[in-house]
Amino acid sequence: AVQKRVDLVTLMQKLGKREITSLLLEGGPTVNTSALEAGLIDKFVFFQAPLIIGGRDSPGV
Repeated sequence: AVQKRVDLVTLMQKLGKREITSLLLEGGPTVNTSALEAGLIDKFVFFQAPLIIGGRDSPGV
């Protein structure tokens, strides 16, 4: 199966042209890591939920 991924840098550039200057990213480990590695994250906000989803073997940032 072919997996398609969004180019986050291009997406942010297109949003910027539409004067969208802030975005809440609620992705999983893959999306969050990609955004972090691309230098797109200015601020982290963490929420702790009473339920862990994914288990101990789930990769994270």
